[in-house]
Amino acid sequence: MFASDRQPRCSSGARIFAAFWQKQAIAGANLTFEQFAGVKIIYSENPTGTNSPIGTQPPAMALVGNRFVLFANHPKVLRDAINNVQAPELGLSNTATYERAIEQFPKRQMGVAFVNFAALSGLLDKTQVADLSQRYESLAAALKFDRQGLLADTVLLAASGQTLPTAKPPLDRSVGALKFIPATSPLAAGGEDLRQFRTEIAQGIEPYKPLAEFVDRLQTDLEARWSLQPEDLFDWVTGEFALGMVAPIERKAVPDWIFVTERKSNTSEQLARFDEIAGDRGLSIVALTLDDQAVTTWTKLSTEANSRSSEGVDLKAEVQGVRASVGKYEILATSVEAMRQALNAHSEPITESENFEQAIAALDRPNDGYLYLDWPTIERISGDRIPLARLARIAAKPVLENVRSLTVTSYGSGPTLQRGAVYFRLKDT
Repeated sequence: MFASDRQPRCSSGARIFAAFWQKQAIAGANLTFEQFAGVKIIYSENPTGTNSPIGTQPPAMALVGNRFVLFANHPKVLRDAINNVQAPELGLSNTATYERAIEQFPKRQMGVAFVNFAALSGLLDKTQVADLSQRYESLAAALKFDRQGLLADTVLLAASGQTLPTAKPPLDRSVGALKFIPATSPLAAGGEDLRQFRTEIAQGIEPYKPLAEFVDRLQTDLEARWSLQPEDLFDWVTGEFALGMVAPIERKAVPDWIFVTERKSNTSEQLARFDEIAGDRGLSIVALTLDDQAVTTWTKLSTEANSRSSEGVDLKAEVQGVRASVGKYEILATSVEAMRQALNAHSEPITESENFEQAIAALDRPNDGYLYLDWPTIERISGDRIPLARLARIAAKPVLENVRSLTVTSYGSGPTLQRGAVYFRLKDT
């Protein structure tokens, strides 16, 4: 359910609500006007005339006095909400779980979102939230609009008997490794200490199931490209790092990736490990020069019959990975073209992109780094291959169609809670 304060300064909102129901009536909706405990409830009957489960009904709305407008996905939810006002002890604001979550924020907020995972597991398929309700008690978000979009400062509270790992955010400066990610990259992540970053971000987005599935799918795809396990690919990185997607030109093509890490004492050993894994897969280690930069490729060599060739065969070389050392950084890419873009990104890096700068401007420091998505581009190139894009077209389109980008960060965690933020930068209207 959603409640909005309908003060005179927001009278335009009331006109929008009235216009909504007028459009519903013009479209042929069978509107019902119900008086419940002195409050008018408006909702649209199911067009099939059959009973539908909560969650599939058309929306319902109620006007409470001259101040509040209530929205819900079913009139029963509104009736329960009105009863709660008349019996305050039943209201959410008087529960210990809600009070514990809300006291983490300043007293005055534009809006608040709250999820009780134990209660949610009783409404949804328990397998979807079982792990969450065992580890976390609740999620609360304080909402704030700025001129560019919507900021949600989030707090995940540990469930009773659970202790979260203590982690202090390491970053109070820009990430130098991001200078190798081109400004056109629709997805970028940057930070320091990749193991902590993965843990903090993964825990922070876990309640947002589609986004969590999206990130898991990206990690799985990248691991499959290089036949590497997560500990081989990520967990050895203790310095700066950056990850960027190179958008394909063709819609259905698989995107390329750029991964950058700051060189540390264990870096040479890990790169040798990568070469060993490539050799075990039957790939050849080939040294090349790319734009005056020495690079090493992992190349699959094969032959193909060709009657026009003097030898009767052609030698084919398929590059499956490229790495290079530039300054204090090591760069890995999934193709020669992706490596070329990384080497040339210094002229127009993502850190100097207006879109990226505005996407992180509202987020506090220190933090654990950023996960940034240029949403329209991600949706365009992903199609049905990525769960979040599919969900947006089906269920969340009215919201996400106005999103220019979204950025996730974490502010660290203590024994009882984890703090973070999600920033939705909206399209210009």
